[in-house]
Amino acid sequence: MLLYRQSVKVQRINSEATERAAEQTAELERTKVDAAAYERAKSVYESALGQLEKQLERLQEQLDRLNEQLAREQDTSNTLRNQIHELRRQVSELERTVGELRRQLVLAGVDPALMGRRNTDDLEEQ
Repeated sequence: MLLYRQSVKVQRINSEATERAAEQTAELERTKVDAAAYERAKSVYESALGQLEKQLERLQEQLDRLNEQLAREQDTSNTLRNQIHELRRQVSELERTVGELRRQLVLAGVDPALMGRRNTDDLEEQ
């Protein structure tokens, strides 16, 4: 009977040891699966990160080109604005000159309106 009890006890110990070993093996397999999944996720993440970094670099280069273009266009705009101001100044000066010439014609007794007709008639005769 003692032998029987010891045999049962040994079987139970062996069974528990086998069960623990199976649990440890299952846990080890889960760890391997988790590690493989982690490595795949890490690889996908690193690939996506690399693509985003390249895209960011392309966008930065495009931004730099646009900033350069904007600076050139602003320079052109300033140049044109300055030319417009100069032309307006010249037009004002010419208007003053024309006004002064008309005043001088009137003082000299010449009708400025007739002067315009004479020039037109002279052009038509040619």
